[in-house]
Amino acid sequence: MEQYSRHNMVEIFGIPESQNENGNELILKVCRELGVNFGPEVISSSHRLRKFGNQTSAGIIVQFVRRKCVDDVLRMRREKRYLTAQQIGFHKDDSPIYVNLALSPNRRRLLAEAKKIKKLVGLKFVWVDRAGSVKIRENGGSRVKTIDDLNAFTVVSNYNAVQGSRGE
Repeated sequence: MEQYSRHNMVEIFGIPESQNENGNELILKVCRELGVNFGPEVISSSHRLRKFGNQTSAGIIVQFVRRKCVDDVLRMRREKRYLTAQQIGFHKDDSPIYVNLALSPNRRRLLAEAKKIKKLVGLKFVWVDRAGSVKIRENGGSRVKTIDDLNAFTVVSNYNAVQGSRGE
């Protein structure tokens, strides 16, 4: 339920902060650069997040009025592999801009743990699907597993440790 309440939201990172900025206009610039021509009426709300770690600027969370808007933005972001702040009007800043599905705190933790496990046991793929579920796959031909809680990582770690000790 917590993730479902975020189904119309994306997070955008890499847009430099400026005084008196208009968050909605920044979002629309990103959308236009991606080839998605929305008007301001599709944005329900947007605001800056707080900075984490070594971020140079805080991300922006956006709530669209329809899920289709989120789907369009994420689809076009996958198609346009490289988007920078310079492309949306920040002339001296070629920092990449990232657009991601907004995850609940629990799903964000699961994704972070999945990425750690990926490195630790050699998983090939870790991703988040459209519904915000964390998915893993050992290799291109293996079964996709959905990670619902932290206990699933124990199973994955143990399985891979056993497989590794057998020389498989």
